[in-house]
Amino acid sequence: MRSAISRRTVLAGAAASMSPVPAVAAALNAGDVEKAMQAAILSSRTVHREVESLWREYKTLRTQEAEAGLLYDEARSRLPRWADAGPAYMNGLDERVGEESFWPEMEHIPECSEFSRGSKTVFRRIRVSPHDIRKGWKTSISVHDLDRPKNKKIRAELRAKYRASMAKVIRRLRQQRVEHLQQGIPQLLDTLELTGDRMFDIQRRLMNIIAEQRDPNALAVFEMVYEGNDRLQSRSLLLMVLQPLVTGEIRADVAAKIEELGVYHA
Repeated sequence: MRSAISRRTVLAGAAASMSPVPAVAAALNAGDVEKAMQAAILSSRTVHREVESLWREYKTLRTQEAEAGLLYDEARSRLPRWADAGPAYMNGLDERVGEESFWPEMEHIPECSEFSRGSKTVFRRIRVSPHDIRKGWKTSISVHDLDRPKNKKIRAELRAKYRASMAKVIRRLRQQRVEHLQQGIPQLLDTLELTGDRMFDIQRRLMNIIAEQRDPNALAVFEMVYEGNDRLQSRSLLLMVLQPLVTGEIRADVAAKIEELGVYHA
């Protein structure tokens, strides 16, 4: 499972990591200044190429994610209401209410009781899962003490009811699966998940580069890709400080991001 990256953690790591690049440190310790300079230049160029590559990939992934998100929304809009996510309950006025559930809506919604008819505060569940059915079965066993021999008939009746209810839920789930496959929803969800995972990996790699190399390009790119909201208003100022230090395509994109964020005035 992915854990959230804190912007504060990244900036603190960059500030705390004051040791030079290992190859440069080794050359300096050996008294070879020329070799240290060559190592520093090589390291800087290598890091810059990697950061540029990561940034280009991230921009491509961000576009792909947005496109897949639009396609996913469009695909869901074509689903029949029962097959898409929706409220889990219905009140006595036959209004769908309550928390959103991705389980399919029942094919035959039970009628409300006389007691609840016309009520906005009494609900019946219209989207159930296999877990709900099993939970109901276990509750029935507990209430009726079905392990006792005299309740054998009741147990058989409730077991038959349980099996019939489970069969209905499984049939409805299969129908929902067909609807989702017809709209390509599973493939779109896979695309969104894979894209999001790779974008997260890029953020992690940038975080490592910042901590290990103190590279301004990596820090600038991280500021542009970071989606958290801690100290959000100060990001434009930080990017303004970094802008003279960054190079190439990243510098132009930093300028655009500064324009987008606006300058924070205390």
